[in-house]
Amino acid sequence: MGVAPAAFTGTSPLRNDVWIPLPARKVLRPHDPTVDGFLTSPKECCISLAGRLAPGVTRRQAQAEIAILIDQFRGENGLEQGTRVVVTGTAWLEAPNKKDNAGASVALLFAAVTLVLLLACANVGNLLLARAAARQKEIAVRLSLGGSRMRVVRQLLVESTMLAAAAAALGLAMAYVAPPLLMSRLGTDLVFNAAPDGTVLAYTMAVAAVACLVFGLAPALHGTRGQIRVDLHADTRLGAARLPLRSVLLAVQVAISLILLGGAGMLVRGLERTAHLNPQFDVQRVTAVEIAVPASQYGGVRTRAFARDLVAQLDRVPSLPVCGLSNDVPLGNSRTSTAFQVRAGSPAERVTLHEVSGGYFDALGIPILAGRNFVAEDAGREVVLINQTAARRYWPDADPVGKSVISNGKTRTIVGVVKDAYTSDLGAITSTMYFPMAGRLGVPTVVVRDPAPGALDHIATVVKALEPRAQVHGEPLSENFRRQMEPSIYGAAVAGFLGLLALLLASVGMAGVFAYVVSQRTREIGVRMALGARPSQVVRLVLGSSLKALVFGALAGLAGTVALSATLVHTLPGVRPSDPLAYAGVLAMLGAAVALASAAPARRATRIDPVRALRWE
Repeated sequence: MGVAPAAFTGTSPLRNDVWIPLPARKVLRPHDPTVDGFLTSPKECCISLAGRLAPGVTRRQAQAEIAILIDQFRGENGLEQGTRVVVTGTAWLEAPNKKDNAGASVALLFAAVTLVLLLACANVGNLLLARAAARQKEIAVRLSLGGSRMRVVRQLLVESTMLAAAAAALGLAMAYVAPPLLMSRLGTDLVFNAAPDGTVLAYTMAVAAVACLVFGLAPALHGTRGQIRVDLHADTRLGAARLPLRSVLLAVQVAISLILLGGAGMLVRGLERTAHLNPQFDVQRVTAVEIAVPASQYGGVRTRAFARDLVAQLDRVPSLPVCGLSNDVPLGNSRTSTAFQVRAGSPAERVTLHEVSGGYFDALGIPILAGRNFVAEDAGREVVLINQTAARRYWPDADPVGKSVISNGKTRTIVGVVKDAYTSDLGAITSTMYFPMAGRLGVPTVVVRDPAPGALDHIATVVKALEPRAQVHGEPLSENFRRQMEPSIYGAAVAGFLGLLALLLASVGMAGVFAYVVSQRTREIGVRMALGARPSQVVRLVLGSSLKALVFGALAGLAGTVALSATLVHTLPGVRPSDPLAYAGVLAMLGAAVALASAAPARRATRIDPVRALRWE
């Protein structure tokens, strides 16, 4: 009927090729019992609505009106009241099921780049402070000639503003280029319009203004607070005046760089552990064969018959290796759940549900710990298997085999307990229940262990014999494992980049501080060397002037890293808050950065000629 724009995705960021009218679901899936009551049965669940608000109407008002209509509807049809209504915008991250996962990741990324901004500002502020100190004579001359302090401060602020404006312009230019490159690297089907808009432009200008005022005004005020007479004769002083603000900024740099490096170290170590995580089943030697059949011809009775015949036919092929059937692909990011009661009258809970054949556990190498595996006759029986997590949670002090549970309104008998496995995702193992394969959850997937040459062709032949129009596609489970790891890999890469950037900025800042100390204390160093001071003592003098700031910054950074680890532990299963190797690595990198930053200034200090130093200026 029509052609939508190429970039149009509706209210979802997923790419779509075809849109159909809602009632057409019954046309496309006439044999699917799940669409029988669609748009007609009052008990049908669930669907999302999209609508444009009338002028002057808020989302809260719309939510209240919809809640009233739903309560009226459910009351008229004898349904339970209290249905929850959620009204959000069309932005992807506004969806309730996305806020916890993607929203947390975006918040962490935003916090990380904010810390990098603060680090850069502290770095520039320290350099501006040193520059203002070097210009004390110039400032004193301006003040002695009648210039007011505010005029001098305004001049210094103008210089800072030009620097901030140039940085903001460069940042906006990068914001146009970086997101599309990142999305192309991710290879995702999600479509995002990440181009900066008016809000981003206003935010960038505001951040630039605040950074200029906070980190430009402080050095300007600090540099104009001296006495004119003293500043004009600054060369008569033996040493440089103490600059506590410089030490504070240096401590901030060290703390922020440690936090970012610590977070990156935690993620990298967590990624290393996750890469070697044992999912408790064989990932490397198993292939998943997905089967696509005409949706308009399958559903309900025919799907169940297809699954039953497929199990029987595969068992009759002697040349096939160990294989089994499942309603979903292991590590395929799909999860089905079902209502579950330990006994009649007990509170209903949700448990993860898989529908599998007995060969599924053999193919994946998941052992049966108690009871027995499924057999072919179980397809018509109300029996289930559960995993260790469910057994420990619901029967901590008893053997669950032989116990009866209630699921989907039916009483089912537990015939076995299987070992825990990360079959849904690598995040966590939840209480899981396995139903015998009967095709109730759709056309099954075949999992094959150690497929020999031609094994997949044999499976395709069996499938084609049952349904000539079927499409068969096989892929190693290791690809699913790799896809599960991709977000963590990119997250660790971004965190590592930000951590190294922070270390580089901190190193530049520390080098500037040490160089400033040497330039300001040239006469003092010359006097000490003339009186017999050794080079090692001069080096300790240079480093000791900032040692307290470095120690305080390191302690604050370690405390921040410990606090951050409590958040990162939920982002990657391999992250450990108390990882001594990560902390040791971060401290070693900071120590190396301090050594490199201080090397040139310390070397310069030890080569000062006492005679020339005493004639300084």
